[in-house]
Amino acid sequence: MVSLASYYDVAVIVSGDADFVPAVLEVKRKLKWVYQFSLAKGIPPRIYYLSTDLKTYVDRFIYFDELEFLRDLLAYDRIPEGLKPSIEDRKRDLLERTETKQTELGLNE
Repeated sequence: MVSLASYYDVAVIVSGDADFVPAVLEVKRKLKWVYQFSLAKGIPPRIYYLSTDLKTYVDRFIYFDELEFLRDLLAYDRIPEGLKPSIEDRKRDLLERTETKQTELGLNE
């Protein structure tokens, strides 16, 4: 990302990891824009794994909800049949955990 900065205007990070902060700072020092995309793994309204430090330094942060992403992915007709059961399992797990968390927070009443 840093060594190729002269070849782009915008760097894109698809991660929520704070380990990228030094690279982001170096790229921004070279007057480049940095966008962060993150696919949230976790149960809304609390997603714990996203680094607030990283979000502080990027120019644009865009979050994708994993459950919504999986629904869209399953609707896409080019997904290999062998992957669909794993995607369905993950979607089911997220739905169950979301319902459990909402019950814990008293949001299902």
